[in-house]
Amino acid sequence: MDASEHDETAARVLIAGGGTGGHLVPALNLARELAQRRHPPAIMLIGSHRGTDRELLSAAGFQYQLIDAPIVDRHRRIKNATLPWRLGRAVGAARKVVKGFQPDVVVGTGGYVSVPIGVAARLAHRPLILQEQNRQPGLATRFLARWADRVCAAYPGVDRALPGGSRVSVTGNPIAPQESTEAEFKGRLDVARPTLGVFGGSQGAEALNVAIIELFADQTDALPNLIWQTGEHHYDHVVAAGQWPERVVIKPFFSPMGAVYPLLDLALCRAGAMTLAELAAWGVPAILVPYPHATADHQMVNARAVEAAGAAIAISESEATARRLGNLITGLLDDRPRRERMAAAARTLAQPEAARIIADQILELAGRTPAGDS
Repeated sequence: MDASEHDETAARVLIAGGGTGGHLVPALNLARELAQRRHPPAIMLIGSHRGTDRELLSAAGFQYQLIDAPIVDRHRRIKNATLPWRLGRAVGAARKVVKGFQPDVVVGTGGYVSVPIGVAARLAHRPLILQEQNRQPGLATRFLARWADRVCAAYPGVDRALPGGSRVSVTGNPIAPQESTEAEFKGRLDVARPTLGVFGGSQGAEALNVAIIELFADQTDALPNLIWQTGEHHYDHVVAAGQWPERVVIKPFFSPMGAVYPLLDLALCRAGAMTLAELAAWGVPAILVPYPHATADHQMVNARAVEAAGAAIAISESEATARRLGNLITGLLDDRPRRERMAAAARTLAQPEAARIIADQILELAGRTPAGDS
């Protein structure tokens, strides 16, 4: 059955999460898991007009809508003066979505889009389930947890940061299944060279892009195979910055990432929760450069935990000079035994059944018994 088709008697699931790939990707992964069930529910995804939401949602094949949702500005608080009015308007739009789709259960995967949809679910007396990716729950989860029927947390201890009485289960982060790598990469990568992945999240990371350009733009013979996600705003600059050989695959965004990870010997990337879950699932050693402006520095918290497990090296963005990164990249690519130890450590952190477990809980809240349905 196509993702856009469904049995009219099936459960109806509304999934909201967007603005960044870190919130939209888990929503898409849950939708894909639900769509594979023997009796798949009708699914609608909700994203925002910002970031890569439209591109990712339109390519996924599910019914979707985009809504305007306000962002809390943590740096210029005067901009939050109109937040109540903007949130009220967003809730009004969300209530129209809920009324039109009539979901049996509403799912929020974090980010500002989840908030008006979660409030609308509460006002419509629909079951609400949240999926929290980080060790330190985000603002949306903290706000909505008081009304949620369940919170599916990636890590233990999330409940301590939520309102008393929140029903929390530790499930891991829902990752996508491995995808075929043939179409996009066949014939382009040099089998005699290792492969480095550079990812700056869905928006890209200027600091990582600049460092790689500085390292390799004038010495492309020294390049490993490189799979490079630049982010939309940095793509043209990166492409124009060097005479890149064919073994350098450059795109603004790779989706699904399940086609990329199996090819990697090493990753240089941010430390978003979904990225770390994917690195663990595919056993990819990493150099982690956390986004320095993440709320409560949660990416550094994520990165240090992975480093402590022996699966990665974590450095701050201020330390991530081209020279330092070059030394780390060369040292790890030249040291296969160390990379194998790091890969084995990464796999100990993997939670490959997370999507199935969370989908079961979604169907349970929707009034459908998931047993035997997968």
